[in-house]
Amino acid sequence: MKMKKLTITLSAMVFSLGLVVQANAQGPSIDTDPPPSQDAGAGSSFVIPNATQQAVTAGTYVLGRNFIIPPGRYVDFKLPTTYSLDWSSHVAISILAPNYALAGTFIVPYFAAPGAFYTAVDLIDCSQFNYFTQGGALVPVYGTYMVVRLYNLSGGPVTYAQLMAHWSGH
Repeated sequence: MKMKKLTITLSAMVFSLGLVVQANAQGPSIDTDPPPSQDAGAGSSFVIPNATQQAVTAGTYVLGRNFIIPPGRYVDFKLPTTYSLDWSSHVAISILAPNYALAGTFIVPYFAAPGAFYTAVDLIDCSQFNYFTQGGALVPVYGTYMVVRLYNLSGGPVTYAQLMAHWSGH
């Protein structure tokens, strides 16, 4: 009798776990959403610095501060073209929403070279962060310019306090 009861309990636990994994697996529709604007620094040129020029090899930029995203929507945050990621191999992206859980928030970094199209390179599920209201991730850099698309797929609007990018050179 005890053995049968244990089997039913374990089956219920596996079924519950399957529902949780399935719910977390639903993410943004990157394939069907349009990419960020196609003007990745069109008309700009890149100059390799020589001994008399100083290369900017590190930077921190606040992409957004105190903004609200309605449920089921996304917002693009563009790193200004005056900042170049050419000397970087990775960029750290951090987010803070002190009064809201980040479950349902997804970060998609897009990269492009001058005059090229933006391409999505990663999907950051903010529900996987160690803290419910803040966190960050490190992503490889795949181009000179970056746009960070922030999705809110939660059930209500979320007020984000800050979205930030930090990078350093080799």
